[in-house]
Amino acid sequence: MNEAPATDVARLRAALEGARDALASDASGVGPLGDVLARLSGPELAEFMRLADDVKARAGAAQVRVTAEAGAPG
Repeated sequence: MNEAPATDVARLRAALEGARDALASDASGVGPLGDVLARLSGPELAEFMRLADDVKARAGAAQVRVTAEAGAPG
């Protein structure tokens, strides 16, 4: 297993935490996500949906890779 430099780990952790926090909102829609969505037009909502779908797909792929790495020998 290759050890990632600490700066790479910290940068990735910060990016993931930032994405998680930016997408947060409670059940009533209060939070960064709900605050922004309430101000978007139809085309902007469509663009946001495409971006959110891309983030979701990449996050799913990352989970598969993390699982595979955790199960790899060594």
